[in-house]
Amino acid sequence: EYCNTVQLDSGIDYRKRDLPAAGKLYYLTSEADVEAVMDKLFDELAQKQNDLTRPRILKVQGRELRLNKACGTIADCTFEELCERPLGASDYLELSKNFDTIFIRNIPQFTLAKRTQARRFITLIDNFYAFKVRIICSASTPISSLFLHQHHDSELEQSRILMDDLGLSQQTFMEHLWVSGSGDTL
Repeated sequence: EYCNTVQLDSGIDYRKRDLPAAGKLYYLTSEADVEAVMDKLFDELAQKQNDLTRPRILKVQGRELRLNKACGTIADCTFEELCERPLGASDYLELSKNFDTIFIRNIPQFTLAKRTQARRFITLIDNFYAFKVRIICSASTPISSLFLHQHHDSELEQSRILMDDLGLSQQTFMEHLWVSGSGDTL
């Protein structure tokens, strides 16, 4: 009653704004030379580390989590390495404690057939978000269509089932992914 309301929403979601090339965090695997671009970005970041680029083994609850490529606080992983193997929250927590920047290459489009991998990916993103780990990734589809959405009734229904089964809305998932890659760590 005694206060003025001030609208702070500029209408721009700064998390989703196009970043300059040096700050780009999300690449499509169909882009020209995307692997070379990501390799170059990794190498540039690795030069600032006081370490050699090499495979790394993390100990997680008496098990070994093997990463093919890491340098200091930067890890370069594939989706297959992180989500196709039987890993869980404790593994992703260990990654978050050891790395502040993680490359995730070749993220596929999620369908019902990849429900388990999608669950792992969401757990991975949630952990990275909580620990402010910067993510630089390449995916087969734009972020807005990581979860299969088609207009055929049966496929649309399957997509809804997948989202319900994973316990999240597409908007919530996309916000977590964008925020984890664009927080204070940039």
